[in-house]
Amino acid sequence: MADFAEWLPTDARLASADDAGAYHNRYAVEWAKLNWELLRDAELRDGVERLFFARAAHLGSQPYMHVVWAGDQQTDFSAGDGMRSVIPMGIGLGLTGFPYFGHDIAGYMSQTTTPTSKELWFRWVTFGALTPVMRTHHGRSARANWNWESDAESTAHLRRWAKLHMQLVPYQRAMAAAARSTGAPLFRPFVLDWPDWEPGWALDDQYLLGDRIAVAPVLGSGETTRTVRLPAGVWYGLLDGRALISDGDTPLVVAAAVSEIPAFVPDCTVLATYPPEVDTVVDSVGSVVDATELGDDREVWLYPCEGAPGWMSVLTEVTALGYVRSGDTFAATGATWNGAPVLFSVADGWATGDVIGPGRLLVEGVEVLRAQGGRATRRLALRIAIP
Repeated sequence: MADFAEWLPTDARLASADDAGAYHNRYAVEWAKLNWELLRDAELRDGVERLFFARAAHLGSQPYMHVVWAGDQQTDFSAGDGMRSVIPMGIGLGLTGFPYFGHDIAGYMSQTTTPTSKELWFRWVTFGALTPVMRTHHGRSARANWNWESDAESTAHLRRWAKLHMQLVPYQRAMAAAARSTGAPLFRPFVLDWPDWEPGWALDDQYLLGDRIAVAPVLGSGETTRTVRLPAGVWYGLLDGRALISDGDTPLVVAAAVSEIPAFVPDCTVLATYPPEVDTVVDSVGSVVDATELGDDREVWLYPCEGAPGWMSVLTEVTALGYVRSGDTFAATGATWNGAPVLFSVADGWATGDVIGPGRLLVEGVEVLRAQGGRATRRLALRIAIP
């Protein structure tokens, strides 16, 4: 945690004899560079990958910055410096070349506001889970702030959403690879992927995680619904698979219980995730399951295709595992994987079934999914939303 670096006094007397006012912004660049060099040199010595995150930056920091976090938000929903202030920061940083972004779940500063409430904490956890970096913080008023140990419900809430965040690692790594090659940030405005959609520049209370997950956190106390704006077309709830039709202009009101967050994917989406039993991406011991134990096994989420036949959604992982969702209708019966019948179970709007190895999912002879790469024995747990 490379804290501070934005508070160089403009009237300081520097040993370099540089003017402190002129050096003020440059100081943040040098601070990022110093941390980058220290961790790079350490990694060259022992081969251990390291990461730092910082809250101060300026033009020129981009090549050195690992992660930028939003700083010390207030422990409230306020637009000035509370939860509501985080999304504009993430969007702005992404557009200026900082693709990796995070924030303190439930804020930090309580001096001029109330300590973290249970409601705020629940809302911010869901928001943090659908952010490139998910990070909790006890805050300045640690004993007064609500946290994951405050009651059993809160512990279960963090467990559930941290599990989702971990499952999305293959998708986020695919987006990170795109950021490296194109500069497209992981936390981004809609205009990057829907450039002709008029609200795409102006929206500052919702965002895209990668190129296909639209996220609209609830940003006010006591609210159980959320108004969202989406480009024209059919969208599906990320977790419930329910259809939502947008004309591109009319705001849509969606339900949002305090334990949930409105998040949607467009028509014909494919997502590759870790199986839910993965606990961590670092080496583990005991009952903790790390990603290397499951290798290239994946859970693959498919959403309906209501658009023109032949439309495709493509996702390629950094490990060269690839997935293509074709624009054709799925049915839970009559499906085959590499020619062999697939048995699907249907419950709560989802069809689920396991297949082995790279291959093609056909329904009545029409391809709806192709999975490429990986070992011949890799396990794919298919999770398909039923319209």
